[in-house]
Amino acid sequence: MGDVLNFPDGVGAPVGCCGFNDPSWNLANAYKTDANGLPLLNGSSNSGKVVSDSANLYIGSVDPRIDWTMSRPGIPYLDWGIASAAWVRDPNSNGIFEPIWNRRYIDHVQISVAETVGVEKRGGYYDKAGALKDMVPNHIMQLISLIAMEPPISFEANVLRDEQAKVLHAIQPLTGEEVLTKTVRGQYGEGEVGGQHVPAYRSEPSVAPDSRTETFVAMKLAIDNWRWAGVPFYVRTGKRIAARNTHVVIQFRRAPLILFRDTTIESLMPNQLVLHIQPEEGISLRFAAKVPGPSMRLGSVDMDFEYGDYFGVQPSTGYERLLHDCMVGDATLFQRADMVEAGWSIVTPVLDVWKALPPRNFPNYPSGSWGPKEADELLTKDGRGWRNFEK
Repeated sequence: MGDVLNFPDGVGAPVGCCGFNDPSWNLANAYKTDANGLPLLNGSSNSGKVVSDSANLYIGSVDPRIDWTMSRPGIPYLDWGIASAAWVRDPNSNGIFEPIWNRRYIDHVQISVAETVGVEKRGGYYDKAGALKDMVPNHIMQLISLIAMEPPISFEANVLRDEQAKVLHAIQPLTGEEVLTKTVRGQYGEGEVGGQHVPAYRSEPSVAPDSRTETFVAMKLAIDNWRWAGVPFYVRTGKRIAARNTHVVIQFRRAPLILFRDTTIESLMPNQLVLHIQPEEGISLRFAAKVPGPSMRLGSVDMDFEYGDYFGVQPSTGYERLLHDCMVGDATLFQRADMVEAGWSIVTPVLDVWKALPPRNFPNYPSGSWGPKEADELLTKDGRGWRNFEK
């Protein structure tokens, strides 16, 4: 399989199968930071040069920027079956979604990556990185690009990634003032997860007792193109959350109430399409149905599909898929350099403001909750709310 290179805190990664022709190159260099605290390969003004120089270590067009998010079995399905790849817009497969996959019918999109675990044994690394750098420019940007991209003309790697890159470049960077109103950061305190008491982040091994590193991030982003202008994308990720769950919620616009104006119904619930990524992979569709009986009452109905139930097999961990693609040179599920830099151009303004204005109220959410109350207010002030899944 190749050498195991040294990562921070002893985390190893097998290489040698991914197109490296210089086994002496240490991937730990990817975590070195500049004066602004940004990983050299993932952000800052000189990241482009580092990414370009590192490209000389790859053979041919192999681009092994592995993202665990893309290893989930539901992601290729999300890519090619529901969200924005060709099968959704193709009348011969799932063409019912393409006509409504735009700002005219979609009210907003939610992307949640929630973890019940803390920093475990990665405190030394995590305390220098934080949730924003650890999760947003890679995992979450990958999900946004798959949801929002235009249908590609083929499944060839660069064709697919061209469309993803267009989305990332269309995301509007936040101004300094917008960072204060459209982002939320948090740090977990002690609490209870899964019936067990867990310590606060500042009490974790290798974490500074007065650490100001965030373990939770929520953001409101906008994609400035013809398909998505005016549709907010709300994203959040955090550790020590109430439930381990990664999902995407596409909420459609509410129907007019005029038909029900002379009934007891005061508002209509919006339709939601939910893409479940982990721990269970599947899709659910929420819609309204009339409750049986003489009176006019509406109830919420969820139509569910799960991979395991339908196909009779349990999904794999996904990493074997990525390693196989790496060995055969299929870069479809790997980030390209321009995608990496586009993701970091979005988070860098946030990092700058947060560095200039350190948090004063950490820790600000207990372990076992859904994050700080400010994350809920990010949506409630827009008349919306997060959808949480307990399993």
